[in-house]
Amino acid sequence: MNLLKNIILIFISLLASQFLMYYIIDEIIVTFVNSPVPYLVGRILLAFIIFVSIKFLLKEFKVDSVYVDLAMILYFILLASITLFKGNETSRDFNFIPFNFISYAAEVNLSIFIPAILVNLLLLVPLAVYLRLKKIRFTFACKMILSASLLIDVLQFLTARGTFDVDDLLLNTIGACLGYFAANALHNQITKTNLTNSTRLPSEM
Repeated sequence: MNLLKNIILIFISLLASQFLMYYIIDEIIVTFVNSPVPYLVGRILLAFIIFVSIKFLLKEFKVDSVYVDLAMILYFILLASITLFKGNETSRDFNFIPFNFISYAAEVNLSIFIPAILVNLLLLVPLAVYLRLKKIRFTFACKMILSASLLIDVLQFLTARGTFDVDDLLLNTIGACLGYFAANALHNQITKTNLTNSTRLPSEM
């Protein structure tokens, strides 16, 4: 019975992922990258996130760590595809002025500007959540997140696939740290719920 339920949940997750990617996320991806990899990997990764979210809503909080590690491998493939393999265009610009992107808000199309900001904020959130799941301390996690963002920008600059931008470092790190706090709050809530359920008397269950 549990296997059948999981199969149904996986099917629902895949359908929801396809719907969201096709009608919303694909339009954002096409703005940044021409590679087909993000479209395929993104659907699988989003389906996994939806599946886990449904499990949480059903108060089934245990997820095998193997699946989490596999999801992270997919995430790193997706991350590389949207940051280092962005088609044939080359660019080797740089910006060392913090929050310089704000000055462009009135000059560019907001339909491009806002998704770009959101992508930078959310780009390393999965990494932050993964570090929290692995019980990495916040201060060390922040250093790892900043290092990952720095590595991406340096590689983009060296391979002429993007701009070395201090704003990317700031937005990536801020978004990921907020993601770490959100994951920590969710973990504490789940722990509290499990503790409450385990301390109930049999007559109360």
